[in-house]
Formats: sequence, C-alpha cells, structure tokens
Amino acid sequence: FENHWAKLTLFLRTPGVPISNAECERLLKTAVVRRKNSLFSMTEFGAKMCDAFMSVIQTAVACGANPFKCLAELQLN
Repeated sequence: FENHWAKLTLFLRTPGVPISNAECERLLKTAVVRRKNSLFSMTEFGAKMCDAFMSVIQTAVACGANPFKCLAELQLN
C-alpha cells in the first residue's frame, strides 16, 4: 500500500479531476440495464436497433440536449 501511495493519490494533485466517480457509475448502470433488457428483444437486429437508440438518447442527455428533439431530427434527416 505504501509503495503505491503516490499513484493512488495522484487525482488529489491533478487540477480539475472530480473527487467522485458517481457520474461514470451512473452511465455504466444504464449500459448494464440496456444489456440485460436486450435479452428480451425478438431478434438480434431489434436488439442492435435498441442499442443504437439508447446510445443517441444517452449522448443527448450527457450533452444537456432534449433526447426527443434529437430523435425527431434524426427521423427528419
């Protein structure tokens, strides 16, 4: 433990690094739930389409955009 102290505490000396990784864990939880739900898709193609939509939705949420507007724009274009 003492041999690795400098590496373990590097984030404390790096400006701008968040203390908590809660946001990353929240995003991972979404991916895990999506993977679990894909087991109930009727086809492999259906599962891939659900993954694509969830990717667009999560990207929009992460950027602070309205996911419904993003999906509507994708449908129009």
